[in-house]
Amino acid sequence: MEHLAMAWRLRSLPKPENKQLFAFLCRAADLAGLPRTDWELEVLFVGDRAMARYNTEIVGHTGTTDVITLSYFEAACPVLPGETAVQLIVNPLAALREGERRKNSDYATELARYLIHGLLHATGRSDLDPKSRSSMRRSELRILRHLASENLFPAEIFPSKPL
Repeated sequence: MEHLAMAWRLRSLPKPENKQLFAFLCRAADLAGLPRTDWELEVLFVGDRAMARYNTEIVGHTGTTDVITLSYFEAACPVLPGETAVQLIVNPLAALREGERRKNSDYATELARYLIHGLLHATGRSDLDPKSRSSMRRSELRILRHLASENLFPAEIFPSKPL
């Protein structure tokens, strides 16, 4: 991954710094197994209403969700250098709620997990059955731990103080 296009559409939470987010996502994409070629990642951060709309339009599901992944690596036409290969639509409000509910977690960790989850989907991984879901969770945790060992900490990238 060589390029990141990010849009932050939330007023209630602080936007991450592009440089830190780019470093985190580059390394996470590498650890997830995405190609090391010249491609762009687009990340759109939205709230519940927008996410529910995207979930209906793109996935065909009702209600909000945490992350939606669109990957063009397997498309009929190959991804050319500099083109968008992966789009992630991420809901930080879901991360805020889940981080409060989940034991041993927080907003930043959940948001990082959603990004990693989306990147794993971009590699073709599925989580539709219990076995693949469990495998995906183990991969998310492995990548989170590896990123932390390289000083790429979610809490430094995603400040949780509401604006």
